[in-house]
Amino acid sequence: MKLKSKSILTSLVWLTTTLVGVPLVSLAAEVTEDEATNIAKGFVRFQGEQGGFTQWVGATVPKVEKIYSSNDIIMAYEAAVTTADGQPAGYVMVNARKGGGVAPVFSPEGEAITTELNNYYNGLLNALEGIKTNLGLTKIAVTEHVILGKPPVAFAIGIKLSNLDELAPYPDLVNFFDALPEQDGWYIFSNAPENLDQDYHYDETMEDPEARGLSACESKALEDKLSEEDSFRQALASQDFSGETFIEESSASVSKADDKGAWQIGGYFSPYNQENYPWAKGGTINGMCVAGCGPVAWAIVLDYWDRYGYPNLVPNGDAHYDYRDSSVRWMINELRGLLGTSCRTGGSSGTLASTSTRYMDRATYFTQWRGYNFKSSTLYYNLWSNLIASVNNGWPAIAVVDSKELRQGGYNTGNPNHYVIVDYYNDRNGTQCDYFCVKTGWGSSRSACVWSDNLYGLTVIQPSN
Repeated sequence: MKLKSKSILTSLVWLTTTLVGVPLVSLAAEVTEDEATNIAKGFVRFQGEQGGFTQWVGATVPKVEKIYSSNDIIMAYEAAVTTADGQPAGYVMVNARKGGGVAPVFSPEGEAITTELNNYYNGLLNALEGIKTNLGLTKIAVTEHVILGKPPVAFAIGIKLSNLDELAPYPDLVNFFDALPEQDGWYIFSNAPENLDQDYHYDETMEDPEARGLSACESKALEDKLSEEDSFRQALASQDFSGETFIEESSASVSKADDKGAWQIGGYFSPYNQENYPWAKGGTINGMCVAGCGPVAWAIVLDYWDRYGYPNLVPNGDAHYDYRDSSVRWMINELRGLLGTSCRTGGSSGTLASTSTRYMDRATYFTQWRGYNFKSSTLYYNLWSNLIASVNNGWPAIAVVDSKELRQGGYNTGNPNHYVIVDYYNDRNGTQCDYFCVKTGWGSSRSACVWSDNLYGLTVIQPSN
């Protein structure tokens, strides 16, 4: 039995913008800790028994960890998964905010994110204790610590100190703390690529949709999505897998990869992100640059096909879910060189990267180096029909869209400046309600849906023949 593709979309992605005129009072409500635990248990059980993750058969979810915004809003619960013989087996991230998706990201292997961060925090305490002893201080008092995050992949440890005034005679130590990022009184001790505060405006969700610029068609589409999300959440919590959400049916999503005998459930895309890194190929500034959305998009697609039928695309075998994996970094580095990625100053990491659409098809050279013969065509015409054809073939395509619409959930066309991976479409016969859903290649919002008018270019990628 397979999850139908639209349900997979529900489990991984929903618009994060404030939704207006949608008559769902529960949008403002939080998922409770008990609900999150039950949702995670249902998710793990289904994926273990019917989703292909055999290591999750009989696995348990002992507890969940809370993840907060810097201004004290519960953002998510992370459930660490333990195999039947007691080994760590990844995690499930359950969204704490109804209306923002159910399980925005998960991993079937390795340590949970919160486990790694708590281990980091324990090491930090030992380091601070050593500083205190060496300097002869009475204390470096940590009054609070918390795991901060903006799911799916922006997480950090935040701490508060009670005796900073006692550190004044030690300028090196004062400078050390002054150099740390600080948000809402929290010193950030691990990587946090963006602000970690949130502002939700729940009262606006009950306004007239016309007052916020949503057509009746747009409002109905968003209402349908949220309703399906709620049904999916309830089914997981009750572990009732008998409903239509869990029945395979034909739909417009990249949900199969049958080529060369490959078989999959759901079409999992790894949550690769724009890492700021000393790349050897492609443009850098002082040796550093963000990866670039073009190379990241291609890396996600190639990793997808490596998992579903072409196992030599990414070296060193096994699944590569983390963009910091050495094999993934090597692949992105090679793609940056092939695609002629350039770099300039700007952005939260100090640099911005760009890739010209005229070079996007060069990534097929990488597939040839790895022993395959992928084909790629970057198109600027008949985009909607080609997007539909590509998804129906089960081929993830790379679209050029307006990044502002992805971030803010707007409905107006704008600047074609970001590459994304097409996962799903809803074709309503060429009306303004046509939309498609994508994997963004960002850490802050892994997935999003946009209207067809925001499709400016399309790289159709045909797997090896």
